[in-house]
Amino acid sequence: MVAVNGEESALWSAVLDERTLVLTVPESAGCTIDPTLSGVDDAAKVVHVEATSVSDGECAANLFLAAKELTVGTDVRGYAVHVRFDAG
Repeated sequence: MVAVNGEESALWSAVLDERTLVLTVPESAGCTIDPTLSGVDDAAKVVHVEATSVSDGECAANLFLAAKELTVGTDVRGYAVHVRFDAG
């Protein structure tokens, strides 16, 4: 499950393995998303990610999904992913 700003998201998804998080995010031409790992809560089994929108001017209407790979220092299989997203 991926929660974005506290709400479950149908557009964002995650695949977690031993030490890697592959986050699939919605982007468009001219507007990409830059995610960074902000922490892992092993007690709650949650991976925390900060994401910001990076714009090169006008965002196009051609929405597509892009995979972003983040390295995690611990086994995160079975963890939830919480994203704090700043659209800018």
